[in-house]
Amino acid sequence: MEKSTLGSLLIALVMLLAGIGLIMLGRNASKKAKASQSWPTTQGVVVAVSIKATTDNDGNDTYTPIVRYRYEVNGKTYESQRLAFGGQTSFSNNFEAEDFLKSYQENAPVTVYYNPANPSEAVLDTSTSSGRSLIFLGGFFVFIGLALSVGYVAFWHWARRFEGT
Repeated sequence: MEKSTLGSLLIALVMLLAGIGLIMLGRNASKKAKASQSWPTTQGVVVAVSIKATTDNDGNDTYTPIVRYRYEVNGKTYESQRLAFGGQTSFSNNFEAEDFLKSYQENAPVTVYYNPANPSEAVLDTSTSSGRSLIFLGGFFVFIGLALSVGYVAFWHWARRFEGT
């Protein structure tokens, strides 16, 4: 095989591995979110809200709402920023992030779902949508990786048939 074909197969392999990794992360997030739906709840309070703005190498801005909340379990006080399992919610513009934060005002009460086996693990949102999104994205990467692999191998076999003519 030529270097370009090997490089292409390497890209396909990276896509496959990334896809498998995303699927595994998504499954884990979905399992955790599903489990959190039956966790006990306690009343917490929003300590602070903010928006973290970041810019990637291409100059694209991302706005991540941060909600810090405090809660108490068995007389011990905990603090967390995790809203849900499956990663942080981010937006492409500041207005969407601000709109998201409207439901979380400083000093406002919130319902906190906490892990009874590890009360420092808590969430405000028990939905499984983030996990499903990661699984879908991972499936897309796996599909592209497989398609590239099959395409490159088929092309390589086809090209070898005409090599001697």
